[in-house]
Amino acid sequence: MIIAPKARAASRAREEDLQRPAAGDQTAPPLAVAIDFSDPGIRAMSISRLALLLAGAEKVLVIDAGGGENGVIGRAPRRPEVSRPRCLLAAAAAATAMVTPTASLASCGAAFCTMNTDWNVQGVFTEPGGRMELRYEYLKQDQLREGSQRVSAPSVPSEHQELSTRNQSIFATFDYNFGSGWGLTGIIPVVKRDHSHIDNDSGNLEQWNFTALGDIRIAGRYQRPVTSGDAGQARIIGVLGGLTLPTGKTDETNADGEIAERSLQPGTGTTGAVLGAFYQSMSLHSRWSWFAQAAYGFPLNSHDGFQPGQRATLDVGGRYDATPTVALLLQLNALWRGRDKGDQAEPEDSGGKYLFLSPGVSVMVARGVQLFAIAQLPLYQYVNGAQLTAVWGATAGIGVRF
Repeated sequence: MIIAPKARAASRAREEDLQRPAAGDQTAPPLAVAIDFSDPGIRAMSISRLALLLAGAEKVLVIDAGGGENGVIGRAPRRPEVSRPRCLLAAAAAATAMVTPTASLASCGAAFCTMNTDWNVQGVFTEPGGRMELRYEYLKQDQLREGSQRVSAPSVPSEHQELSTRNQSIFATFDYNFGSGWGLTGIIPVVKRDHSHIDNDSGNLEQWNFTALGDIRIAGRYQRPVTSGDAGQARIIGVLGGLTLPTGKTDETNADGEIAERSLQPGTGTTGAVLGAFYQSMSLHSRWSWFAQAAYGFPLNSHDGFQPGQRATLDVGGRYDATPTVALLLQLNALWRGRDKGDQAEPEDSGGKYLFLSPGVSVMVARGVQLFAIAQLPLYQYVNGAQLTAVWGATAGIGVRF
């Protein structure tokens, strides 16, 4: 139950009546909820959060609590009562200026950041409609590592002495929610990759520089609320599943016509699948919300003697709505990646275990338009064999809801 602060004392008895559950039902939702948008705590919350938390009420009073009796539950001389099927639209219309930033689905890989920018990280997207996002990602791998230790050269001699790989990617995302608990996301990546190493046989420096389409990803999700006796508390659970399509090239070459290693190519040449589950909790009583998501990805086939390794991710994070337009983000991201397989793979130098800390911020700059940025800092990295790793990574983007 949420009531206007100015009307709390006057409406205490009425509030008790509205909060009393029906006979034999100890978890019945409140009959009515009043929202005072002059309350800074309410104004700091997103449309989607308000809509989700109000969905359990049979009636919602959207009150312009300018003073006096306007804030009392059951009395709204300036605004009519709204029945439950329309309560989400009413809350959204009244709180349009209070949208908190959101972002959309993104996956992880050996040459991509592992922070989670899913739709459920910075605000639940529950109302029907779509969102488009354009996101830039930067990751430079120039720290040679063997196991968990930094090294200047691998202990076991190899064909190449790796120097650096700089990854810059653009992700174009379209996300649509059907309003029945189902949602769909599509991601188109464009990869710019610069790699250099020394050929140990000839001593020559070899370099690759290319920009190309990566593997397109599509994913679906289903979410549902978890019942709670507290009308001001909302929890949702959901499942997700998707495919990675073999749209990226696997034969990029350098100026000398030499084909890059398969792990450097913009595409894998294979179709992959991902399955996962997520949980999110938020409250109108607090500016904090948090989420957890686990996912497992695996290849469905191989291509030209190469099969990428399996991977599992676990993301746990929180969001603090500092102001009506600014949200602070913090995540822990764990990644396990299996070894690549096949004649064209390097199984002895692929796969590993990683743990990252990812702080970020998101800002609403206009109605339905959000900017966000997230950095990624490694807390622990363990690689199989010798591999290049990054000291830090970052992503930033803009999202538009329509």
